[in-house]
Amino acid sequence: MQYELSLVCFTVLGQLAGGIALAVWLAGLDRFPDVERRAWMLALGAGIVGMVGAASHLSSLGSAFYSLSGLGASWLSREIAAGAIFGAVVLLRFLGVLKAPMNWLVAVLGVAFVLVMAQIYGQNNVSPLWNNAGASLSFLAAMCLLGGAAAPALAGAKADDRIGRVSALGLLVGATASAVLPVFWVKGVLTGLDPAALGVFSTAVICMSLTQMAGIILGGACLVWGFPRKSALFWPGFALILAATVVGRMLFYASNIKVGF
Repeated sequence: MQYELSLVCFTVLGQLAGGIALAVWLAGLDRFPDVERRAWMLALGAGIVGMVGAASHLSSLGSAFYSLSGLGASWLSREIAAGAIFGAVVLLRFLGVLKAPMNWLVAVLGVAFVLVMAQIYGQNNVSPLWNNAGASLSFLAAMCLLGGAAAPALAGAKADDRIGRVSALGLLVGATASAVLPVFWVKGVLTGLDPAALGVFSTAVICMSLTQMAGIILGGACLVWGFPRKSALFWPGFALILAATVVGRMLFYASNIKVGF
């Protein structure tokens, strides 16, 4: 089974950046300029590291120059274009060129970037486990989880009820969507997976899904416990949820079972 760690890095960190942008807008982090600045710094850092991870997946860096040549037909080209636009807008907001009232635009572009990213897998006719709405669901779930976990961690002692509500909503939506993802794989497993591989894959799904959910539950508990104590456990909670998201994404790439495996 292949986990495609370079793509795990790119997709998870890209969704972290999108989740932060969404959380900044919904939680009104512009009320705390220092907190908002940290948020944009983290989003930019995540985007840069994610792009380095994506580049390491290429057999030749020279091929990256042709990545935008298929905007009319290729979701990969659209993903790169959407990521570049989103990254540029985040940078402009960080530099103060864009003002706080435009945070909604940064958030919308972040969500759009994640949705375009998901189409590379949701429009894939080769892998029956990817060619369904589960791909978009899992990517949006990761964005909600990571944004919901990042908001209180970034706010620290300034985390208030509004940030708490946004965090709780992100964790609830993300955890629920993550839990139902394997349901989308049932038909694909029955049509595309060799019986000899079914036991191995089923074991991986059970073990990694349980690990992912344990990380989400423990991370969520840290965040909830941290609110009365103002940030004592916010960062550990965020770290657990980030780790759980990585495990879930590794399982997603391990499900790349070709027809006729």
